[in-house]
Amino acid sequence: MTIFAPNKVGSFAWLKAALASVPDGIVIADEACRIEFFNAAAEKIFGYAAEEVVGSNVAVLMPSALAADHGHHV
Repeated sequence: MTIFAPNKVGSFAWLKAALASVPDGIVIADEACRIEFFNAAAEKIFGYAAEEVVGSNVAVLMPSALAADHGHHV
């Protein structure tokens, strides 16, 4: 079952709109671990504005000890 098909009508925009206001922190990263989406709840949880982290590696959200080893697990 396909839950999200990025090549379908509306692409990623409809998903971003739906997730923008959910009360849970949502972080979406691409296959290279770059953050593509960071909602308002994630901003509160991690203490970063979306503009600060979108495009960055998800490792920026991890403690240093874990971030250094993260690339080996993905």
